[in-house]
Amino acid sequence: MTPVPMDAVVAAWKRQFDVAFELAEAIVEGVEKAREIQLAAAADTRAWLEAARKSFAAASPDEYAALPTRLANENFGKIAEYWSRLAANARDTQARIVGVVARGAGPTPLLSDKAPLSEAIDAGYKQWLDTLRKLYPTFSPVQSS
Repeated sequence: MTPVPMDAVVAAWKRQFDVAFELAEAIVEGVEKAREIQLAAAADTRAWLEAARKSFAAASPDEYAALPTRLANENFGKIAEYWSRLAANARDTQARIVGVVARGAGPTPLLSDKAPLSEAIDAGYKQWLDTLRKLYPTFSPVQSS
């Protein structure tokens, strides 16, 4: 067995810590962004509630019936926008995490700078399928005469 140089061991050890710190940074930044989205939504909701209260106070009795529907439609639009912003933040954070892990793992046959993620997934699927075919060979059906 060939001894591993100490410099290589220390470099690999440092690389693991660098990846861990980058992952933590990506997660913290994603959480900060989510908090910013939540704070902005809270401020927007507070302003919307005040406007809805004034709208209700100024409405005529004939407008009372239509007012809840109008307010609900406005609210649903804001809900959809809020959740889409949170989902986009989660997607961006996850993409950053995948990038950190891919860079930290170093070049592999499946992940490289030249191949897109879809090709890596396809290559992984093909390896999985080939392995399954080796483990569980298919038998041709017995033909009776």
